[in-house]
Amino acid sequence: MDGAKVAINIDDDAWPYPRLMIRGTVAVTDFPGIVPGYRETAERYLGDEQGKLFISSMESMEMAMKRIAVKPAVVGLFDFETRFPGLI
Repeated sequence: MDGAKVAINIDDDAWPYPRLMIRGTVAVTDFPGIVPGYRETAERYLGDEQGKLFISSMESMEMAMKRIAVKPAVVGLFDFETRFPGLI
């Protein structure tokens, strides 16, 4: 997977369908234990208390994680509200 070419599309299901498109190359990094930033992400999405509980349960397991990063070559944003104001 390291070095693979990928295309990512991030969108919403609400009109006027904003969309972020990214094309680039994947870089995979192995980490023993929890990937840096994962703890903060868990706390942000699950809430402070639940995030800490989730991470503490993971820390008790011997595990390795991988971080998959994309180095963008092309980035596009479809923003119909800004590009065509008044039509939506």
